[in-house]
This record gives sequence, structure tokens and C-alpha cells, in this order.
Amino acid sequence: MRIIAGEFKGRQLQRPAESITRPTSDRARESLFNILAHLPNFSFAEATILDLFAGSGAMGLEALSRGAKSVKLIDKHLDVRKVLQQNVMALKCQERAEVLGWDALSLPQGIAAVDLVFIDPPYQQEYEGVVIDQLFQKGWVKPGTLIVLETSKKTDFDFSSLPGTVLTTRTFASTKITVFSCFLPQSPN
Repeated sequence: MRIIAGEFKGRQLQRPAESITRPTSDRARESLFNILAHLPNFSFAEATILDLFAGSGAMGLEALSRGAKSVKLIDKHLDVRKVLQQNVMALKCQERAEVLGWDALSLPQGIAAVDLVFIDPPYQQEYEGVVIDQLFQKGWVKPGTLIVLETSKKTDFDFSSLPGTVLTTRTFASTKITVFSCFLPQSPN
């Protein structure tokens, strides 16, 4: 597993044991980042990132490599966090990448909304709705925040009840990646 482009291009990343993570293929990650790079209202430059169920951190660290201001790499498993910390140290990006042991199913209150959220929960566990509800309820998203949800291609998560719009959905082998742009309902005056 390697960083595809930007400041850390070509650098290898350590991976946690496959028994506790399922890494996104380089091909799927490259396609996703090409999609994100060509969205009209998004730029990696100075973006703040939240990477939930971070695994190796490949998604968040790729965004950092492409110019993101900061990334919070979130995983509750200690062994995964050790690998995340090794990857952050190897890339020498400790001042921009923070490894946290939060449970994505019960996030703390957000201090500031982020620009981009990667969500890659274990397949077939139906965590997607809980995690996305947490993002909205705890102040992690704002109008224009992008949510990238990676699921099994068999998962049919319904975004229609959420304030925002699905920008694209792509399938790569057994993986489905959906990019969703948030907008928040207007509060009554």
C-alpha cells in the first residue's frame, strides 16, 4: 500500500492485520481521489479531514499528501492505532495528523466542522447510519462537507433522508464508494 500523489507520493504505508481491517485497493483510492480533485466546490488545499475506521490511514494520509491542512485518524483498536502512529511518524507529519482512539459510533462533540469525512466501517455491520447521524448531531459537518462512504457493493444505504445530495457512486470489485455533499436544513427564524 502506497501514497499515490502529492508530497508523500510513492511512500509505503504499514497495514494492520487483515483480520481487523480491510484495506481499500490502490485502484479504488486513486479513482476516488481523482473524483474529489475534479469536484467544482472542493479543494484539498487547506481542507480539514476526519478519517473514521482509519485502518492504515491511507485515505486521510493521501488527502494530507495532496495539501490538506490536517487529518484526524480515528480508530478504536489499539493495534490499529499503533500502525497509524507508525505511518504518521514515517511520513513526519505529526503536526498535521492526529491519531485518536475514539469509537466512531459515539463521537465526541465536534469543536469545528470538517471539510471531508472518510467512513470505511466493517462490512455488513450496518454502522453507516449511526456514524452519519453522529456527524450531523455532533457538529462535525457543515454545508459543503463531503462524506465519502465505503461499503460492500451489496450495501444499499439510503441517503435520501439526509440533508444533502449524492454526487456519485462507484463500484470497484466488492467495494462501493459513495460521495455525498452535505447541506444543513435552515433553522426557522
